Amino acid sequence: MIGMGAGELLIILLVAFIVVGPEDLPKVARKLGKVVRRFRSAVQELTGDINLDEK
Repeated sequence: MIGMGAGELLIILLVAFIVVGPEDLPKVARKLGKVVRRFRSAVQELTGDINLDEK
């Protein structure tokens, strides 16, 4: 997973828990998941368009 170990991931989750708070953390996680999904989809579409242009 992007060269991250379990320790780094745990620290990121702990900081997110402190900054966002336990009540809003699930909402933020869902929203972040949607953003990542959209970003990946856009990158995949762009890559496909570039590959079509090259052929």
